[in-house]
Amino acid sequence: MSIGAWGVPDFERRSRLVNGTAPGCGTTIVCGTGSNRILNRNFQALKVATGADAVNFDDESAYDLAPTTTFIQMLIGMGDKITFAPYTQQTFWRHLGSAVDRIYLQVYAGGAGNIPASWNTAMGMTVAPELWSRNGTGCASGDSPATVQPPQTSSNGSTWSTPVTVSNNTGDTSTHALTATSARYIRLNVTTPTQNSAPATRIYEFEVR
Repeated sequence: MSIGAWGVPDFERRSRLVNGTAPGCGTTIVCGTGSNRILNRNFQALKVATGADAVNFDDESAYDLAPTTTFIQMLIGMGDKITFAPYTQQTFWRHLGSAVDRIYLQVYAGGAGNIPASWNTAMGMTVAPELWSRNGTGCASGDSPATVQPPQTSSNGSTWSTPVTVSNNTGDTSTHALTATSARYIRLNVTTPTQNSAPATRIYEFEVR
């Protein structure tokens, strides 16, 4: 299960429940993270109801380190794994890094400029770059992978041949078999940056063998 998203105050409300500053704390509800606290009981109930064994953190506004650390410790004590879905505030996520099992880095919308390699270094682990799922009426919103043609080859850097052509390539990864050929140069020909009007594409790994 996942907590947070753009434009929702999940983490602000969670922080107040952890700190005991939420409305009703000490009167109508028992705040904190102990086993008899409402936050702990609710997540125990969610765990039983859904069968989920991991909680994803998509904090995009609060970035409150102390209550987030306490909350993570509560979830780990319940046997949950922790994943992150950051798009900014690298220092905040790095301070929480020792508790995380997997990181899904946003490389779309506000995180469009993120470079996974720099997050790998900062977090001390390999992050998984994530694209924005198509959504909305007619799937008109969101992002999806670029349409990228397989590599072109050349012996002189000016005359190019295309050993294979692929269209409607929308997968996160793709593999294309090429007939054995001799070439000095190889290039990718991106014909459509994304499946919407976005002007740029992002290629995180390109391997020829």
